[in-house]
Amino acid sequence: MKKALAFLLALVMVLGLVACAAPQKDANSATTPANSAQDGSTQKPADNAASEDPSAEPILIGLSGMATGDFVESGLLMMDAVYLAAEEINAAGGVLGRPLEIYMVDNASTAQGAVTSINKILSEDVVACIGPTTSGMVNSCLQYFQESGVPFVSAATSPAIRDNESDTFFRISVSDALVGTVMVKFAAETLGSKKIGIIHNTDDYGMAAMNAAVEAAGEYGIETFTEGMTSSDTDVSAQLLKIKNWGADCIFSFTHDADTVLVVRQLFELGMHDIDYVGPNALPMPANIPLIDAEALEGCYAATDYFEDKNDEVLQAYVQRYAERWNGLEVDRLAALYYAATYVVADSIERAGSTDPQAVKAAMAQTSGLETVLGSLTCDENNDLNSTLFIVQFDGEKNCTLAEKVTLN
Repeated sequence: MKKALAFLLALVMVLGLVACAAPQKDANSATTPANSAQDGSTQKPADNAASEDPSAEPILIGLSGMATGDFVESGLLMMDAVYLAAEEINAAGGVLGRPLEIYMVDNASTAQGAVTSINKILSEDVVACIGPTTSGMVNSCLQYFQESGVPFVSAATSPAIRDNESDTFFRISVSDALVGTVMVKFAAETLGSKKIGIIHNTDDYGMAAMNAAVEAAGEYGIETFTEGMTSSDTDVSAQLLKIKNWGADCIFSFTHDADTVLVVRQLFELGMHDIDYVGPNALPMPANIPLIDAEALEGCYAATDYFEDKNDEVLQAYVQRYAERWNGLEVDRLAALYYAATYVVADSIERAGSTDPQAVKAAMAQTSGLETVLGSLTCDENNDLNSTLFIVQFDGEKNCTLAEKVTLN
């Protein structure tokens, strides 16, 4: 199966052969590819059409998707990636000779919405789940996954999630504990930083990432100064000026999409563009780059677990398939991470030889050397699957170039 999946990733060119239908449960269940229902509405799915045995009972995979709410733009791209991966897998014969069926329930991009979506998903006979995405969503849902025993793969980055000792949570992103360490190392060794100012969201993600960076900075003898912000803030100039007046020679931000855009804009407006800035994975997202002037972006760095390497043939083949399938849309970080996550789920079911969630969870924990668009994935003792991080930098034309690649194991 592993060789077959790797072959698919490099060569398959799907032309919409299969529709990944989900059960029509209620108005919150999305059954069509996200790109065809961008208002979060539902539509009647096409019939499952391509597997080695069309009569075989589908294997149900849950998907907690951000079909509405603050993160809808990335959410739709992520959902399309999952649908595309499932189409490819089904076109090649499915898993255990059966088609995958994606059951998506909108989580409205909120923690409470995630709880509602996960409870609906877990009320069905799902084998595994993909998402929810943010750290706050995952923390709110962990107990339900633990009680059910259903494994789920998420791009949530907070290291604090591990404090709950959940064995059902598998991380497809790089933990912020590692991101913070790499960012500090880069600031110290490449930028020569001595004083790092940090602006961060005050939610689960922002607090955990900030704490990890502060701890790492202490090991390098670097001073830190922190300022919080919320996603409702429309002006962070006061926080940024406090950081400037403290004497920071480098600024980190651990912030979500719109907040990152705000921070970079206001750094430029306040004349702080001469201070080195290392941003989060939100900065190089295709949806965010157009919202920031080239002058403000120039020279900015970002730490991310996804970089579109033009020389990576497997990744570029996926980027092309995605654009062709979804009318020219670009792959962003979540679209890459969750495409790979769908293959992790399929590979785990195949190796388990079973659709029992406990068996699939055990197989997922033993994932080793699975070739994906993210590279080779191996599950570690913390159930973290991804170990590659990139430091990227923007030039004056908004081009994103690789400054450093770090393999963490």
